Amino acid sequence: MYEDAAAELRENPGMWGVIYEGRANRASGMVAHILSGAIACFRPSGSFQATSRMRSGVRTVYARYLGEGLTR
Repeated sequence: MYEDAAAELRENPGMWGVIYEGRANRASGMVAHILSGAIACFRPSGSFQATSRMRSGVRTVYARYLGEGLTR
């Protein structure tokens, strides 16, 4: 489901991209899953940074690829 977004971020290390826009409860869980590597395309754990922001009632999840072996 997020493979294309993760692949694009890997091709552009350090650049932020929008991963999800929608419900706040789903967004917060998604951030945790990206950071922990629970979503397979965002593995290994720690290779992506993720955060979310609320604007006009919509929660947006942003992520960026840091590289393997790096820490947040």
